Amino acid sequence: MTITLPGVIRPNDQERSVQASRLPRGRTARTVLSAGGALATALLLSACQWTSPITTQLSYTPADGSQVDIGSLHIRNALVVASKEGAPGTLVATIANTDTNTTGHLMFRIGQESLPAVEVPARQSVRLGAGESARPAVIGKVPAAPGAMMNISLISEGGLVTELSVPILAPNGPYATLTPTATPSASGPTGGTAAPTGTASPTPSTSSTAPSTAPGTSPSPAPTESASPAPNATSAH
Repeated sequence: MTITLPGVIRPNDQERSVQASRLPRGRTARTVLSAGGALATALLLSACQWTSPITTQLSYTPADGSQVDIGSLHIRNALVVASKEGAPGTLVATIANTDTNTTGHLMFRIGQESLPAVEVPARQSVRLGAGESARPAVIGKVPAAPGAMMNISLISEGGLVTELSVPILAPNGPYATLTPTATPSASGPTGGTAAPTGTASPTPSTSSTAPSTAPGTSPSPAPTESASPAPNATSAH
């Protein structure tokens, strides 16, 4: 039988109290460490966001062609459609004029070839290409094959020249109808029906006066006329 005196702490009770006092401290330490790790992770992730640019704020071309701004003229989706190197090509582009009063003028030059000047009214846009709603812009000879890039000189008012590199695309998919038609040669189209060079005069057929003879029969002799004897004169008695 164990007698416990008041105010006396047994060894077992002392160890238990010590362990009980240490438990909250350990949990608190683990909690602090976990919170510190989470804070460090958040700081690292936010550092990546801080040093990396926001892609939605970057300017890019959401199309197949190239773009450039020349004053109030904004050229978008500029490209060339051609079937092969040295073949005719179609220049495709959209030109918008953001000026509220002045009409913009722009010329395109490819090597030694110059396309007609394009006028863009104020606060309007003009589309180059092929079709009813587009202005035709045909390049006589494309200097490279589809898949390559080619340089186009854009000449604005005042003689300002801006170089633009545009892609050359094959006439496939949405660009299948943008290939320019070949210019007809002076000799006329081939493969058609040749026109007659003159009108032949009919040759008159000669009809024979001889009677036709049926095959297997001999020609009948022409009837002869017998001369009737002249009447004798009656001697007078």
